[in-house]
Amino acid sequence: MNHIALPHLFRNIRLEGFGGSAECVINIAKSPKLRGLVRDLTIDSWVGSDFEYNANEDYEIPKDFMDALPYVRCFGKVTALHLRFNEFCGDRDRSHWQTDIEETWSFRYRIIDTVCHCIVGMWTKERQEKIDDRAGLDYDPEYPEDDLGVPLEQVMPLKELTISNLADYDDPSITRSKAWKKVLSLKSLVNLKLFIATETESASPEAATYFEEKYEFFEDLPETWLSSPIADNLRVLSLFYCDFWGWFPKIDFRLMGPEPFPQLKSSCAWKLRL
Repeated sequence: MNHIALPHLFRNIRLEGFGGSAECVINIAKSPKLRGLVRDLTIDSWVGSDFEYNANEDYEIPKDFMDALPYVRCFGKVTALHLRFNEFCGDRDRSHWQTDIEETWSFRYRIIDTVCHCIVGMWTKERQEKIDDRAGLDYDPEYPEDDLGVPLEQVMPLKELTISNLADYDDPSITRSKAWKKVLSLKSLVNLKLFIATETESASPEAATYFEEKYEFFEDLPETWLSSPIADNLRVLSLFYCDFWGWFPKIDFRLMGPEPFPQLKSSCAWKLRL
């Protein structure tokens, strides 16, 4: 292949929950030449158009997709990473709900914490096993058999992080993660975009008002996803929510001090009400 076209071809890659995406990403990760060309990585848990979410269909965790996540650590020159979940989120244990949640909080935790360990050079098989034990998902993971020549403490020079359909649940498994905290401490990370989803039930949409998780999520946001030091480093911040927020659910930016985002050049807060 033309050496001029090669960097453009592998600059942006996607890991998806269907088709042969996982195999392709793993093959690129195993190639020292190709993995060094990747700068923009999208990780999308969608399992394809053959499956309908939020419809009580039999959902199977995309095993190939999940098993490919540890290979993210191979892409040591990635500067932009995009995580995308399904829009339907919530507590799977709400027994009165008529529809099941496919991408549970534990499912999302497993992905986020695994990726965070890969970003900051903390991934090991032993740590992944602890993540999987904590997540308790109904699938048997397979792990990479060797280090693939990747330095253990290799840290991505990440500049941009986007999470689409982040659940409005302050998951302690995430916020207590050392890898997650280290990601938010990266001085290179200056662009953060959070598209936040909420739990809904078509049979009883008004019930969503009473879910405590969303209020805790926004109340704690200044101490979690917007905590220092990431707040000190951000130049671009985008916050999107599917409903009105700011006053109800409440977020108090005053808790972040008189100048919470000293480096901020651009910001967008969709449906924010103060």
